[in-house]
Amino acid sequence: MMNLSVITEAVCDIILEHCLYGVRVYLFGSALKSIDEANDIDILIVGYVPDVILLRMKINKLQLILPIHLMIISDMEELELDFIENVGGRLLSF
Repeated sequence: MMNLSVITEAVCDIILEHCLYGVRVYLFGSALKSIDEANDIDILIVGYVPDVILLRMKINKLQLILPIHLMIISDMEELELDFIENVGGRLLSF
């Protein structure tokens, strides 16, 4: 059994360390319902990420049992799409 809060804390630490500016980090998808039945962990980053490839490499080094799927959108895109509301995202950090 995996501990979702330990996983999300490790991912958030990497994201917040990597990003120069404030970003908001959300969890969404099947992992919100049941980490034991999830196929992946969906993470949404809202804000500016300076080097997406490097960030993905850092997160992949965690070698988690489940893959982390990162989605990165700007504040403006989130306002236009209302993505967080539509997928029921839960704020992890800001």
